[in-house]
Amino acid sequence: MDTRFQAVTLLALAVACIYFPTANTNIVPRCPCREETQLRRVTLQNIVDFEIIPSDAMCNTQIILTVKSGGEEVKSCLSPKFPQGKNIAKCWKRIQHNNNNNKRQCLQRKRQ
Repeated sequence: MDTRFQAVTLLALAVACIYFPTANTNIVPRCPCREETQLRRVTLQNIVDFEIIPSDAMCNTQIILTVKSGGEEVKSCLSPKFPQGKNIAKCWKRIQHNNNNNKRQCLQRKRQ
């Protein structure tokens, strides 16, 4: 084979790879909370903030807490399967349509 032909073919292949990346370039997102590391319960006074990520095709519902621990704020995951996680998720759904700035009411103790 002619070396010019090989060089042109190689160049064309390189250009094609740059301009036409593979169809499967999607990176599968990892779930922020793994099942085995989720907490069952956290003292409500130590929770600074929380975020709820709804379930999707890859992950179940995720509850990510910002918790005060030894003067620092640490992100932790709360299991939505246990009562405290269920209560926070239920409260969030209830207030979400009314006012997003009212998260603190989901972290208050129920009066008995």
